Amino acid sequence: MGTALKIFYLYLIVTILLGLFANFLMKNFPRLPGDIDFNRPGIRAYIPFASAIVISILLTIFLNYFSY
Repeated sequence: MGTALKIFYLYLIVTILLGLFANFLMKNFPRLPGDIDFNRPGIRAYIPFASAIVISILLTIFLNYFSY
């Protein structure tokens, strides 16, 4: 197996784990006023616009703090 394929598999596993972690985090994260919650019979959609912005800002601050 080539090195590029090993790196791809590692990236795939990390992405899946981060997706599962984000799914767990979003269930416990409070719903903010900018989030869209669409609830109809047979259809349920939740689009976390404001939550994504808040998480992005917090991660940016956290990563910039520890990068120096």
